[in-house]
Amino acid sequence: MKKLLTTPKSLYDGFAKAVELLKEGDNGVHYWKLVNTNGNIWAIVLGRTDDDYIAVKVAFQPNNSIMQCDYSVDWLLPYDKASGEVEDCEWVLYDTDEPSKVLDDVLKNWNENKTRYLEMTA
Repeated sequence: MKKLLTTPKSLYDGFAKAVELLKEGDNGVHYWKLVNTNGNIWAIVLGRTDDDYIAVKVAFQPNNSIMQCDYSVDWLLPYDKASGEVEDCEWVLYDTDEPSKVLDDVLKNWNENKTRYLEMTA
């Protein structure tokens, strides 16, 4: 099992606070940048889906995007250009979910798949 990089407590605190804001009715999108490659910004993105669920995903914003406000449109899941297959790296947060545990899963996914994801947008 790979050891995750040490993550600042502030990321966990900020993530938990953003989840609470969304539960209270905030409709914004919260994101934490992971890396910027070839003009594509990769981030942990938290917001509301089109079905009004609170969800988090590892996603990228293409270098030709001028928006940063729509969870479903401006932040794209990684996908294989040849096959069109989209990676499933999105988690819905239910009321019983502990935000820190969900964030652990997101960071684990990023650490395990980072190289492959970045190759998809190279």
